[in-house]
Amino acid sequence: MGECGLDYSPAPPGEKDRPKNDQMEFFQKQIVLATANNLPLIVHTRKAFEDTVAVIKEFSKARGVFHCYYAGKDGIKDVLDLDFFFGFDGNLTYDPGLQNVVKMIPLEKILLETDSPYLAPVPLRGSQNEPKNVIIVAAKLAELKGVSLEEIEKVTSANASFLFWI
Repeated sequence: MGECGLDYSPAPPGEKDRPKNDQMEFFQKQIVLATANNLPLIVHTRKAFEDTVAVIKEFSKARGVFHCYYAGKDGIKDVLDLDFFFGFDGNLTYDPGLQNVVKMIPLEKILLETDSPYLAPVPLRGSQNEPKNVIIVAAKLAELKGVSLEEIEKVTSANASFLFWI
């Protein structure tokens, strides 16, 4: 079920901001629907991490991934306590803060994403991202974790299979 979650960042020009209460209500309904159907949540959260975690905590059967994880070192424990995964995208190849954070997260809790058409990895930054570019993110993760690319492929594929029951 995704992307779903809370986004408190200002709406783009020409669009209205969605009230926080409305977002909260819709997110809760999406979690109910996902848990009733045993589906994982693909959680989008911007400028709303604490509220997002608080809502998910209300649902003991919720499972999923924090897509495009950005909550820094302070959010790691919250995500681990929920037993959710962390999704990393092309920005892992150029964001030093994110690179430091990923080193602190167990590989068994990491998924690789492309966020296509956004967040193209270096050396493609600024162009349209494509799923085939996930290998670049995988290579960067291998470098940061000090393991082989084959190990990254094996573990993150197993993580995805576990989460998505494939």
